[in-house]
Amino acid sequence: MVTVSGKHLAGRRAVLRAGVGLGIAGALGMSGQGVAGAVTVRTATVDGVFIEYIRETLPLSRSLVFVHGGAHASWCWAPYLQYFGSRGWNCFALNWYNHGRSRALPVEVFARRSIAAVTTEIQRAVQYTATTPIIVGHSMGALAAQAYAAQHDVAGLVLLAPTAPEQVGNPVVPIPVDPAVPWGPPPFEMAQQMFFTGFDEAVARQYHAKLGPESAQAILEVTGRAAVSVPAAAVLDHVSDIQVVAAQDDILTPPDVTSAIADYYGAEYHLMPGMGHDGLLLGPNWQSAAALVSAFVEGL
Repeated sequence: MVTVSGKHLAGRRAVLRAGVGLGIAGALGMSGQGVAGAVTVRTATVDGVFIEYIRETLPLSRSLVFVHGGAHASWCWAPYLQYFGSRGWNCFALNWYNHGRSRALPVEVFARRSIAAVTTEIQRAVQYTATTPIIVGHSMGALAAQAYAAQHDVAGLVLLAPTAPEQVGNPVVPIPVDPAVPWGPPPFEMAQQMFFTGFDEAVARQYHAKLGPESAQAILEVTGRAAVSVPAAAVLDHVSDIQVVAAQDDILTPPDVTSAIADYYGAEYHLMPGMGHDGLLLGPNWQSAAALVSAFVEGL
């Protein structure tokens, strides 16, 4: 079942009037980033997966599917949708189940849901694009993107601050997790260290207010106490071009892990100085990371 709606955003003032609680529009207003010209952001719900998208151009092959990370939702892709939409790309930012406005699963199901299960939501979004898109994933979403590419053809794979598969391994972080209940969202001081390194405190607090709870199983997987297996050979059977962009000051996916992921796939690798985990998407210098992604996808 697919439902669709749309809203027309003509410049930053209109975005701000739309309010900060409305996904892409809200996050864009909070970020302080301007919108170049008039952009139409539409929404669709596909089998319970809420998608915010820009479909402004043909051919359909110029399509990007954005996969957010843990405790986030499609709002974190606001600057990227505007950036790539204004450059002639069709952009689709999905929401995992139990995130944003996607379907809520029973609490006990959500708590035990693996990052690997997010391939379901990716498949729904890919079907909605009506093509074989490039997948862009951040953090846990980048691990879900790897798992998806191990099973399905993709036109390219961009991994931003990616969580590692079992074959590479994630460092053990002994934060308390009860496997029977969802985790978080974390308190502001923890979230600031995890996600918002280098952000103005007022901006960080606004983004912190948008974070949601996460699957306990997913937290165990990202903190090295469980794992998702993704064979490199399976991924490389389905995609030949992979880019990894990492943040030098990232404590969640540190450079030694992200460089090992790039080596595992033989991928293009970039390490961004002075950035933390969410800085690649929302920080003061996010455009430098977006420019690297743009150069990569334009070359495919």
